[in-house]
Amino acid sequence: MSHVIEKSSEELVIRIPISELNGRQEEFLDYIDYCLIGFKSEITQSDVDEMVAESKGVWWKENKHRFKDVPGFEGLV
Repeated sequence: MSHVIEKSSEELVIRIPISELNGRQEEFLDYIDYCLIGFKSEITQSDVDEMVAESKGVWWKENKHRFKDVPGFEGLV
């Protein structure tokens, strides 16, 4: 049996046989939750890129000493 999708102006109903999820139903539900949270977000890709750059910069400042004698990092530390 395959999946069934029902749409109305008020809701979306998806029916998927448990057997098709191969024991990964929690992962599937988590993905749906992730999507729903993302749909509500007002953050832009630019905001995300800025946060990533900032967090990488902070991490490197706090951890670069750990790479002092590691080959390939000579000019970065």
